[in-house]
Amino acid sequence: AVRPDLEVLELGPDDAERFRDSGDVVRELDVHDAAAVRAVQALHEAEGPGIVREPAVWPRLLALPKMRTLVARRGARITAYLVDSRATNKPGVVEAGGSRWAVETLLAHALRDRGAGARTAVPLLRTPNVLRTVMTDRLGADPGEALGTLASALARARIHGLTTNRDLLVRVA
Repeated sequence: AVRPDLEVLELGPDDAERFRDSGDVVRELDVHDAAAVRAVQALHEAEGPGIVREPAVWPRLLALPKMRTLVARRGARITAYLVDSRATNKPGVVEAGGSRWAVETLLAHALRDRGAGARTAVPLLRTPNVLRTVMTDRLGADPGEALGTLASALARARIHGLTTNRDLLVRVA
């Protein structure tokens, strides 16, 4: 189902260079490491209002087939996480949390890891969160704001002498 509070951007491996490297080490989460799972849970909960999950659910959730959880580590400390899905029902980045700089590192890693030509869906909740902050800072204007600007510009555009799909684009935007 499509969530009304969600925008999605499609990014590819070539977009990885837009995100900075925090210097954190990127690894796949070991879901059998209880301390690491608790660290991811704490980062998730620090993001503010959202989905509340029982502690017992976390290891199973983070080990779902066709999904992987990447973690950024600075020394022994997990500084961020990113859940990356290759499942057909929920492809792309599912969620992320932690240090914004480490989330950038994880996002760049996930994009590069997909390979040439692959596209990755990156969701942007309309409520403030670290993933939205990273995306809007690195890719420019807020996607919703950019879409509104585009729709306004299209609505004002007048093109004479050619048949265009301007009216369709205004309705879609």
